[in-house]
Amino acid sequence: MDNIAKQLSQRIIGNVYAGEAVLEAYSKDRSILEITPQLVAVPAVAEDIQEIVRFAASKELAITVRGSGLDKTGADLGSGIVISTEHLNHVQEVDEKSRLVRVQAGVTIENLNSVLAVYGLCIPIEVNPKETIGGLIANFPTDPLARKYGSIYYYVDRIETVLSSGDIIQTVSYTKRGLAKAKQSNTFEGQIYRELDGLLNEKFDLVQDIASQHEHDFAGYRMVTEVQQSHQKIFDLMPLFFASQGTLGIITEVILRAEPISHPATHLVVSFNSIRPALDYLHAVAALHPASLDIYDARIFKDATLFGKKLSILNPQLESGFYVMIAFDESSFRNRSKLKKALHLADKASNTTVETPENSAEFKEVVSALLAYHNDGLKGERLTVADNSRLPSDQIPSFVAELRGLERTFDFAIPLYGSFATNNYHVRPDVELGSVGGRQTAINFLRSYAELVQQHGGSITGTIAEGRTKGTITTPALSERERELYEQIKHIFDPDNLLNPEVKLGAKLPQVVRHLRKDILPGISEGN
Repeated sequence: MDNIAKQLSQRIIGNVYAGEAVLEAYSKDRSILEITPQLVAVPAVAEDIQEIVRFAASKELAITVRGSGLDKTGADLGSGIVISTEHLNHVQEVDEKSRLVRVQAGVTIENLNSVLAVYGLCIPIEVNPKETIGGLIANFPTDPLARKYGSIYYYVDRIETVLSSGDIIQTVSYTKRGLAKAKQSNTFEGQIYRELDGLLNEKFDLVQDIASQHEHDFAGYRMVTEVQQSHQKIFDLMPLFFASQGTLGIITEVILRAEPISHPATHLVVSFNSIRPALDYLHAVAALHPASLDIYDARIFKDATLFGKKLSILNPQLESGFYVMIAFDESSFRNRSKLKKALHLADKASNTTVETPENSAEFKEVVSALLAYHNDGLKGERLTVADNSRLPSDQIPSFVAELRGLERTFDFAIPLYGSFATNNYHVRPDVELGSVGGRQTAINFLRSYAELVQQHGGSITGTIAEGRTKGTITTPALSERERELYEQIKHIFDPDNLLNPEVKLGAKLPQVVRHLRKDILPGISEGN
């Protein structure tokens, strides 16, 4: 591929790599997969991406976009050309008065909020600080603060994207008259508007059914339900790029609406010996509208202590049971008032600890302990294969009970943790991928866990897009009508199936099995 890399490199300002060491570095993300690309392109400007797309089409090379390489479903891995947005990492403009900020897609949420902090602003979402803005849109994760502040979707005003034709567009909220004018264009963009508008009119009843039945599921292109908002009389392509994972276009720039920085949070940890009193407490304290409201199986922190983590605020530490962790981020007066009420509600708790200036550092130990749990597998590696599933709160007791059955089946612990406020939960199976049996176990566990989630009225893609690994389960589960609609949307935007063709609808179990990793990932810090 050296000759092809040279040809492409001559057409762009950025760089193109075909060396073995570079390709290997881009062959893994945070998923259980490993896929070595043929080329890695690192564009310097948006126009580079246009050239790469046109070049890839001429060579029939599939394109995958990669931000920080933190995807847990294999969506930023590809066997063709991987486009890394790592150099498209500039905050272009901040309009302090209107609270708008224009950024390139490769800007991380950490860097963006550092810049906005100078103006007393922020994007109030809680994710891995290394996540890029483009990646957050493409994967559309539900973060722990989303119940109070809304997810990334509510802060994006406009998206600039490169289409599969190589054309670059900006999303616009069109009125009926504006849409009619856009449809008259002879460009590929005009074609998209014509075909998509026709499809949505033809499938109007189906789209309405999807909107009512799949409110919390991002498999396929469920955000198509937000494109045509008849009550506001607008038509906007932007929602479709959320949870699309680079299959409809390549995001290059984003305009976001920022919010004033909230007050510093004060935390409370409450311990319970069993799940039911913990859930009763969570339901009660949710009425106080905390910034975040999380629950953890006590075994997570018990395991963390095996690796040297000292959790003084959890003493006496539970052998079994659950910890509830709450954050209030309003004024000092309101925080004190809400903490007092939260403590009053904790009459069935075994222990409570309120954050103070004296023990604030010890509260940070809890975050550190969770990272230790993530990265220190006893048998091999705690896999991210079952992160981000949505579970109805009333189903948690029976779900936890049946998880014990899975523990006996697979012979490893499966402690549950996550956000009660957003119904977003995770488990980390401890599996050795270095053996054939271990890799089989990883796939079998995902399928068994997904079935258990579905039996309890939840979804493994209820809080994030499906990528490759989860796509092997969600795509076959779509109805024939849904699958046909989503395939038509994909074809409208990407008629030659150039963009991430093996992700979402294109995910196939044999391909996933073939690309399973055989070694352990190095530990990294994770934001959730």
